[in-house]
Amino acid sequence: MNNHQFNALETLDLRAHRSLKNLEQAYHELHIAWAGLKESYEGQGAEEADMQFQLLAGQVSEYQHTLEKLMMQCSREIAELKEKGEAHAT
Repeated sequence: MNNHQFNALETLDLRAHRSLKNLEQAYHELHIAWAGLKESYEGQGAEEADMQFQLLAGQVSEYQHTLEKLMMQCSREIAELKEKGEAHAT
């Protein structure tokens, strides 16, 4: 593995760690929102709880979309690195 490939993998690793931290934060926020939603169903009106559920569902969809984009980006970058590695090997 040459220096360029190593640097590219290092960069990809850093991005993956950053993405993981962002996803952990998103999970934490969703967990808090879920606890609030559960509390609403137990202690308040169903209408307010339903509104909170709709907001939470929207957040989940956003995080899922972001995760899918990050996974696709990582896959593309890995494929590019493999291509470059094969090109340098020949």
